Amino acid sequence: MKILITNYSFNASAKTITFNDYASIDLERILLITNVTDNIIIYNFADPTKGGTVSGNVLTLTYNTTSMSNTDDLQIFYEDIGKVSSGGDTSTIYNGITALTPKFVAISASTSGDNTLVSAVSGKKIRVLALSAVVSAATNIYFTSGAGGTVIFGGSTNKINIAANSGLVLGFNPVGWFETASGQALVVNLSAGNSFSGGLVYIEV
Repeated sequence: MKILITNYSFNASAKTITFNDYASIDLERILLITNVTDNIIIYNFADPTKGGTVSGNVLTLTYNTTSMSNTDDLQIFYEDIGKVSSGGDTSTIYNGITALTPKFVAISASTSGDNTLVSAVSGKKIRVLALSAVVSAATNIYFTSGAGGTVIFGGSTNKINIAANSGLVLGFNPVGWFETASGQALVVNLSAGNSFSGGLVYIEV
């Protein structure tokens, strides 16, 4: 999808534009950049004299912008694919245009009642993308946002019933299965003190 980039930093003397909302950008997705203050096109993917090179999230222009000002208004069009991952790279997932790093945690819960799986992170929600865990004996479970908090998966009365030596598997879901409220821990509630063990993948949003 073609989008208008509004969060950028222009260094006219260095001929660079930094895409502040991106960890990295792809040269082939930069479509057109116009200095609207001077009414001059400074990047056009179809014009070899107005191309550039990319390093990380910084575009270095071929066009000479040294006579321009850092405060000039730029109109930047970029093809954003809203990707989950690219190629064989699974180290990054995207929430809109924000790059996030998936995190992995082992599940080892065995206390009847609340068990914290992921500690609270200030100003962040914990969004579960995948989960797999097995119980040692028949157990009813549900997940909450914080200890004794709002139920976010399963139900406090209509619990998830798991038979002995069976499990709960939530395959990878790029938009997430459930998430906590901001600044709250991810908690699983067990109906009995049986082992609930496995692992989960999450991101902080």
